[in-house]
Amino acid sequence: MLCQRIVVLILTIIFTACMTCSILFPAFRNSAKNSDGRTVRRTYYFWYTETTTSGTTTTTASTNDFAFAGTARNYVRNFECRQARALYTALSAVSVAAAGLGGIACLVLACWTTAGHNVSIGAVAAGTTFLAMACAAATVGLAAFVYTHDFCSPPSTAAKVPSPHSDAFKLVEGFGLACAATGGFLIAFIAQVVGLCRSCAPAPEKSPVRVRSAKGGGDGRYSDVDSAAARSP
Repeated sequence: MLCQRIVVLILTIIFTACMTCSILFPAFRNSAKNSDGRTVRRTYYFWYTETTTSGTTTTTASTNDFAFAGTARNYVRNFECRQARALYTALSAVSVAAAGLGGIACLVLACWTTAGHNVSIGAVAAGTTFLAMACAAATVGLAAFVYTHDFCSPPSTAAKVPSPHSDAFKLVEGFGLACAATGGFLIAFIAQVVGLCRSCAPAPEKSPVRVRSAKGGGDGRYSDVDSAAARSP
């Protein structure tokens, strides 16, 4: 049981790190050239969108000089479209909740590992892991929804927010890490439930141990009796 708790703790730490990195890394990315021949790279994070415009590549005899024209960042709270602002804000919130709950699950699992056989701590750890899995799954679902849907299309007066899929964006590392964290939290939760069921199962009854006792008379002959009977007055 101790080895199982240690393995579950290590897995939960790994997938909590995956969930945390999914917040820091881009979820969707697109790179293309504009009419001036400069490369424009657009990325979607859970919290903001970023557009980086590069300069042209100048080749000299010894080196290549690559000049960046600038980077523009637009946070989701500044989206004019109310639908897009609400969904992207919810996406960023549940992603942080998943990472935070994963961290809490790691702390509780560490306590469970050192505390030994304690069903109440194990139940709290399993519940926290389940909540982290639910938030991670909600993150994946919301990310997939905003990836495939347009917002504020005409006749809406707000600026249209086209779906990343229609703009030829690709799903990249942030989305993949969120998917990995969801599956990892699910595996950790199942392992914890199995461990709790094994902890709550009644211990099997021990069969009586038979001992050999010498018969009276000191003739060296022995007879087998139950240890319980031998201890009875």
